[in-house]
Amino acid sequence: MGTTSGEPREVERFDDCLSLRIGAGRPEFLGLYPSHVIAAHIARELRFAGVNIMIPTACAAGNYAIAHAFDVLRAGRADLMLAGGSDAFSRITYTGFAQLGAIAPEVCSPLTVSERE
Repeated sequence: MGTTSGEPREVERFDDCLSLRIGAGRPEFLGLYPSHVIAAHIARELRFAGVNIMIPTACAAGNYAIAHAFDVLRAGRADLMLAGGSDAFSRITYTGFAQLGAIAPEVCSPLTVSERE
């Protein structure tokens, strides 16, 4: 699986501690940053055996995951692969994409652009 930011709850908790001055913003929170959990949860839910990985390479992450799965299959190291991309909705992800100007002002739809053409 590919991801932009994984599951950033621990990073947000660390930021809350610093910005709201609630408790100590302990750096060990960042060591708990679970970038792998999306792939792990999918594997557990679908009862997949074997290795699962999360490729955290931002916007192209889903494409990298698909290419990696293709390479593994082509090399004969697996008979079946599931690949794609996913991100947990969070303040960090939303703010990052908003700063990039990458959030559509209307409801997301895969056919919106082509329907207007």
